[in-house]
Parts: sequence; structure tokens; C-alpha cells
Amino acid sequence: MEKQQKGRVIITSARNIMALVIARNLGSKGIEVIAADCISFTMLAYSKYVTHHEEYTSYEENEKQFLDDLEKIVKKYKPDDGRPFLLIPVFRETMIIAKNAERFFPHIKVATPPFSAIEKVYPKDNLFKTASRYGVNIPETYLPEKESDLEEITSNNPFPLITKPYAGTGGTGIHKVDSKQELIDAFKDNKSNFGSPPLVQEFVDQDEYCLTTLFDDGKMKAAMAYKNILEFPQGEGSGVMRENADVDLFIGEALKLMAPIRWNGIAQIDFLWDGNKENKPILLEVNPRFWAGLYQSVQAGVDFPWLIYKLFTDRLPDHVHKPKYDIKTKLPLVWVASIMQDSININDTLSGLKDAGEKAFNELRSDKNLSDAFDTFLNETKSKVKAPFNKDNFKQKWKISRNAENEIFSQEDPKASIGISYALAYWIKYKKLPPEAKP
Repeated sequence: MEKQQKGRVIITSARNIMALVIARNLGSKGIEVIAADCISFTMLAYSKYVTHHEEYTSYEENEKQFLDDLEKIVKKYKPDDGRPFLLIPVFRETMIIAKNAERFFPHIKVATPPFSAIEKVYPKDNLFKTASRYGVNIPETYLPEKESDLEEITSNNPFPLITKPYAGTGGTGIHKVDSKQELIDAFKDNKSNFGSPPLVQEFVDQDEYCLTTLFDDGKMKAAMAYKNILEFPQGEGSGVMRENADVDLFIGEALKLMAPIRWNGIAQIDFLWDGNKENKPILLEVNPRFWAGLYQSVQAGVDFPWLIYKLFTDRLPDHVHKPKYDIKTKLPLVWVASIMQDSININDTLSGLKDAGEKAFNELRSDKNLSDAFDTFLNETKSKVKAPFNKDNFKQKWKISRNAENEIFSQEDPKASIGISYALAYWIKYKKLPPEAKP
């Protein structure tokens, strides 16, 4: 049998860590890597595993021009020797490329699930309908069409509730509401910012897990699960340190959904779970693209970049790939900021100062003199205000983080680390990580 030629791939969204993981993985196996993005300053532009770097128009600014530019890039690098040639979308452009995959098929294979399958799980209202049809465990969910529909929702459900835009990603537009008025405000805000009413769900106070998968025509071929143990900003931001979770807990619910729609390709599936193995996890969301913790998945022993390359250019082995190692990974520099933020009790400090001030002010109003009120303020501050910096918490988190593997810095490919400047510049400007860093 003739040995298969080493292939060539085009990787989009070259600025982000997911693209870097894919490029390093495939490049180290002898695959020729072409990188592309709407900016020139990317991590892949400096990686030794990338042979060329191209620019296209931002799909957010002009989708048609983005597709035209990408097609030109594909034609420019189309091999003339019949070797495998694969387009690997990485981030939000995945759905645009999947929807327009046929225009690329004469020149290149496209590593996305069929758009007909994507439509069954995206936007979120479609996911709710499909999951309900197949009996998947999901939160109680409502699809209000007008403001008056909120009356029935609030009469049958306790607060808090969660509102989500149908097509939002990375937590954008999600609100936790604690009253009917807040729900109405979130409803109006969603219509104003996203052009449609929000999805409304019961609030489930459980930990969030990420199941990462690869399917071959509805058959699961690879699966790995992880959990964020540090975020930045804490409580609402992107994962900056992760650890493995028991993948078997989530496979059953995932198969209920993905097998009947004959999913083909990768998928990131978000779950909530209470830690009790007797209880089923609750499915939250399906993303038809790579995930921010891709490095975590690969280091744990599930080689997703190579598997998706094999799926679309050759064939996969019959067995299911599962993680071989328990591992922790961290995003450089930002994990330190996360620990610092988590160790500073700023909210407790402000709350204690407020309570102390109110008590002192009430004493002044009851005709006590300024000296007595000031003594009250000092005493209340000592008893109610916690230490601004929690040294024990810092030491504990630092110990956990110290042995976590670094996602970007590599002795074999050191120059690619220059590209992290993009993420740092974005953080400085917007006080948050760029959207592609979301889980």
C-alpha cells in the first residue's frame, strides 16, 4: 500500500492559543501549516511550525469579503501533487465556514461538522428543542416571545433566573436576575443588543464542566473532560487554570444528543454537575468549534488536532480515545493575577466598612457626639472588616498552580510566545481577556 503523503493545512484565527496548539501538534508531525487571521501580529506568525502567514478581512466587519479572502488563500496554497489539504477553522468563524463549506469543496476539505447538524444545536433555542426531543437532561427552559410571556414564567418559577441570548458566546449577554423587574430589564436589554428575546432558564447552582469530543458520523471517537479551577476575573471570566474531570460522567448525556443528529467532527459540550455520581449532569451548551482548554485535552493524552486531521483526510481507528493522564494547565501570567484577585477580600472589606459607617452615622443622628461615633466606627471596623489580603488562600492556590503546565511557553517553539502580547494588550485596554480565551 502506498504511504499517504504528508498533508497541508490552513488554520484560521491564528492569534489564539487553540490555533497555536493545533499548529505545533500538526507541524511537529510533518504537516505543512499555513496560518491566517485578520491581523498580522499573531502567535502563529512567530511559530517555527508555520510556513506562511496570510491575512483576511475580519468576518465580523464583512462576512462576504472574509469568505472571498479565505477562498483566495485556499486557491493560492492548493497543492498540485494530490496531497491531503485541509481547512481547520478554530474560533467563531467555524459556523460561517461550515455554512459556506460547499464553495471550498472543489479545492480543500473542510474540518467542520455539517451545518445541518450545527443548526440542531445552535442557536440555543434550537439546542433546547433538540435536547428536549431526545430526552437530554437540561435546565427548565423557556422561550418567551413578548414581554407579557414573562408573567407566566415568574408565576411558576422561583428567582433567581438566568437569561441568555440565543446566539451569544463566551458568556456574552448572560444575566442572573433576582426579581421580576430585573427579568423585564434583561429581556429589553437582550432585544436591544441582540435583536431577539432571550432564552430564560432556571438557575442551577452547580459547578461547570467542559466535555471535549470528536465524533465520526454520530459515533464518539474521543472524549475528555476538564474543569476551570481558576478564572480571571474571578467568578465570571475566562478559565486560566484547569484540571481533568471524570469523562465517563458526561458521555451518556452527550451521546443522547449527538448520536441521533449524526455529528461529525469536534464539539465542546458544557455541563453543570453537583459532584454526586448518582445524579446526571445537566447539559448547558454545545459549541461546534475548538475550546480554550485544547492544550489541557492534548496534554491529558487525547490528541484532538491529529484526530481531526485523520478524520477528514484518512480514517480513524475504531477505539475511543480517552485521557491517560490527570493534569493541570495554566495560562501564563494571568493565573498570577487570578490568584491575587481571589486572595484580596475587597468585597468583604467594602461591606464591613459600609456597615461600620452606617452604625456610626446612626449614632450621630441619635445625638451622640462625634468622638463616640468615631469610636464606634473604629470598633466595628476591627470586628467586621476582614484582612484585605488572605495569605493562606494565596499560598494554597500558588501551591496548586506551581506544578501546572504552561500553555504557551515552549523550548521547542519559543518565538511563538511573542504573540501573547496581543492578549496582554487586550487585557490592558478592556480589563478582560479576549473572547477567544473563553472556555
